[in-house]
Amino acid sequence: MDPTTLATTATEMLVPVLAAVGSGGANRLGELVTDTALAPVTRLYTAVKNRLSRDSYSETALERAEERPDSAARRQALQAVLAEIIEDDPDFASTLEALVADARTVNVVQDSGAVAGRDVNMQGGYVAGRDITFGR
Repeated sequence: MDPTTLATTATEMLVPVLAAVGSGGANRLGELVTDTALAPVTRLYTAVKNRLSRDSYSETALERAEERPDSAARRQALQAVLAEIIEDDPDFASTLEALVADARTVNVVQDSGAVAGRDVNMQGGYVAGRDITFGR
């Protein structure tokens, strides 16, 4: 995967974690790590955070995205920093690509809902629905 695509994909996958970390700090991250549905995404976040913490400019880009994960400009700044690092560090690029592939197995839906006329399978620590029938 090219550096820009990998950085964009990773950043978009991190949005739920960035929002949680920004609102609750380390305590909230600890809760996410124990949520098996989000574990691959939190591993991705941890790898990105560890790599970006090597210099203050990169670390600041991540911190700003954590403060306002809904800001497209801040996510784009994070993507740009991440893409540059991916280009310069092939080992990190390989690690990140594997973590992104693992995180793709997670479906995180935010601020939206599913409408279905048939069966819907919901899993995770926090799921909700309406007009639910359990069993047959």
